[in-house]
Amino acid sequence: MKTSRYIFAVLGIALLGYSCKDQWDSRVNAESEIVGNQEVTIVNAPVANFLKSEASYSNMYALFTATGVAQELATKDQLFTVIVVNNEAFGTAGDDANLAKMHICGAMLAPNELPEGQRLLMWNGKYVVASLQTDSRADGAVEIYLNGLKVKRIIKTTNAFVYELESPLVAMVSVYEYLKNLGEEYSLFKQMVFEKSTYLFDVGNSRPLYTDETGNTVYDSVWVESNPLFDVDVAESDQKINIVSEFAKSTVFIPTNALLGSAIENAYLTISNALGREITAEDSARIEGWVINALFFKGTIPPEDYAAKEDWTSAFGQVWRNTVQQIDTGHPVHLSNGIAYYVNYMKVPNNILVYRIKQYFSYYQNCTVEEKAEYFQFTNYIDTTAEPVRVNREGSYNAASNDSPLPGVWPSKYYDCLRLQIKPGFTFTFTGLVLNADGTVGEALIPPGEYTLCMGFKEKLKYNVDIYVNDVLVKANQSLDGGSFHFDRGAGGYPEGFNTKASGLQGKPANYDRDGGTIGVVRFEGTEMQPIVIRLVARDTPAVVFGANFFAHHWCLKPTVNNY
Repeated sequence: MKTSRYIFAVLGIALLGYSCKDQWDSRVNAESEIVGNQEVTIVNAPVANFLKSEASYSNMYALFTATGVAQELATKDQLFTVIVVNNEAFGTAGDDANLAKMHICGAMLAPNELPEGQRLLMWNGKYVVASLQTDSRADGAVEIYLNGLKVKRIIKTTNAFVYELESPLVAMVSVYEYLKNLGEEYSLFKQMVFEKSTYLFDVGNSRPLYTDETGNTVYDSVWVESNPLFDVDVAESDQKINIVSEFAKSTVFIPTNALLGSAIENAYLTISNALGREITAEDSARIEGWVINALFFKGTIPPEDYAAKEDWTSAFGQVWRNTVQQIDTGHPVHLSNGIAYYVNYMKVPNNILVYRIKQYFSYYQNCTVEEKAEYFQFTNYIDTTAEPVRVNREGSYNAASNDSPLPGVWPSKYYDCLRLQIKPGFTFTFTGLVLNADGTVGEALIPPGEYTLCMGFKEKLKYNVDIYVNDVLVKANQSLDGGSFHFDRGAGGYPEGFNTKASGLQGKPANYDRDGGTIGVVRFEGTEMQPIVIRLVARDTPAVVFGANFFAHHWCLKPTVNNY
C-alpha cells in the first residue's frame, strides 16, 4: 500500500511517454501515421480539447467532467494515455470517479510500446494489461487488447495517446478495498480483519508545509496503514498474503455476522460439553484466531477448482475442508487482485477446539447413589465387603517446585483410582463423565470425529481385557501390565502448553499429566455430540485371579489430524 511504489511506477512509465513525444513532435500535423502496424489518427490539439470537441465521445467526456478528471487533463503539465469508448458503447457505465480514473494513465504510450503483458498504471491505482492477437482476416495484422477489450481506434493528440475500446473498462476494486467497504452485515468479520491495523507516518511521501515557531516541520501528512494480514513493508518472499498490492493475488471467504456468531457459539458449546468447564480467554483467542486465519488464501481459487480438492490450506496454515465448510461458488466476486466468495456455512474444527478430553474414573465419588448405578456397572466382582467399590488415592506428583510460580499453572496431580476386587469373567461398563464446577457430574458429550483413545490404570494388573467404545471393539486382548498404563505417567502427550524442559520443574517432568497408554482409534459418527460408553471385558487368559485388584485411573480422547 506504500504510495511511493505507485509513484515510482508512474514516473517510470512517464519517461517512456516523454521519449514517445520526442519521436512524434516532428509529425504532429499529419492526418494519420502507421505506428507498430497500427493506424494512428493525428490531432493537433491537447487531449482535453479533443475529447471536448469529439461528439462520439460526449458521454465519456461528461464522465470526465463530472468527476474532475477533465480539468486535470486540461491543467496538468504531463503526458497521458486515455482510454475511451463511443457513446453507443458507453451505455450506462456509471459516473463515479473510480471508473473515470480507471481510463487515465499518467504516461503517454504509443502502440509499439504496448507489447504482450505490458501494464499501464491507471489513476485509480489499478493496472490495465495489454495483449496482442493476430487477425486472420486482415493478412496477419496484430490487434491490441486492453484488459481483454479490443482497441478499435487510436488517436494521438499533442499530449496523449487515446485508445478507443469496444466497451468500458471494469473499474474493479482490490480485495482490501472490497473488505473495507463491506456493509454492516459483515461488521464482525471486518473488525477481526482491521482491528490490528496501525497507521504510520510516511515522511517520504508527506509534503513539508512550513516550520513552526519551535523549529519543527509541519507536513501535509500521509499515513500508511500496516496490518499483519497485508503488511507490505516486508520482503515479498516473507509475506503470507498481501491483499493491497495489484501484483499479488489472493482469495478471501467472507462470513456474515450471523454465520460468524453461530460458528463461535457452537465452538463454545463444544468446549463446554466436552470438557465440562467454562470458556476461558485462551479459548476465545484460539477460536477467533482460527476464524481470521482460515479465510485468506494466497493466489486465486477459481470456482471450478474449489471442489476438486477437499482440504485447502490458508495463507496462515489453517485447513479449510470443503466437505464441511461451504461457500457460494456460484457467485464469485472478481476483484482487481483476487477473488472473494461468500460463506454459506462454517464451523471451527474439533482439533482446534479440543486439545484433548481427559476425564477420571474417580468421579465415582462425586455421584449420587442413583448416578453410580446408572454410570458404573460391574459384573463378577467381590461385593461382600462394606465398600466393594471405592476411590483410593494411590499417590501424587507435583511437577513444580514449591518456590516457583508454576504450582498454580501446573497443579499437583493425584492418582485417585476407582478400586474393586474382581473375579474371572469380570466386566465393567462406564459412561464417560465430566466434573462440574459445583462438584456434581454430567455426561461427557463428544463432538463427532476421529480420536485416539488412551487410558490409565495402575501398573502390574496381571490380566488382559477387551475394550469397547459405544459397543465397537477398539482393542482385543489388551494387557494392563505395563508402564504405559501406569496412571498417566508413562505414555502419550502432555497438557497443552506444558514444556518438560521449562525452568522451575522438579522430579520427572516427563511423567506429568500425560494422555496414557494408547488403546486405539475410535470414531464418533453423525453430526451431533454424543456420550461415550467404555466397556472392559476380562479375558480368560491370562486368567483373572479371584480377588485380584482392579484400579482404573482415567480415559482420554485425543483428536487426530482427521478430526475436523
